[in-house]
Amino acid sequence: MSLQHYIKSFVLLCTVLFMAVGLSACAFKHRPVQNMTYEIPSNLNKEQILQGIKRGLSLSDFSISSSGDALRAEGPQNSRRVVIEISYDLTSFTVSPIEAEGYNYDKTEGTIHSAYYRRIKVVTDNINNELRKLSLGL
Repeated sequence: MSLQHYIKSFVLLCTVLFMAVGLSACAFKHRPVQNMTYEIPSNLNKEQILQGIKRGLSLSDFSISSSGDALRAEGPQNSRRVVIEISYDLTSFTVSPIEAEGYNYDKTEGTIHSAYYRRIKVVTDNINNELRKLSLGL
């Protein structure tokens, strides 16, 4: 057999392996949908909690479309759009996905792309930092 035949076979083998690795990597990027709950510092009142959550959302470029004991917030990220609900009381706040365009959110399967959780971690980190500042009187 010629060298050219071996090179073509090697290239074909590499292509098949690359595709297999790529497909298996995609399979692990979907995670079950989870509502994430975080503790709130105990020395804050409801007004301070609402203020801290709104500041954290604002720092994350999220706009708030409703308020009360549950906030609905929308945040764009390039071609991706997220709508979340944040419910809260004096002890904790919970973030739940409502819509997640561009994150392969499948409500029937209960799965979402792992990039959603990375995006929401930025939001919840900002909220937690703002709540912590308020609890310290900063």
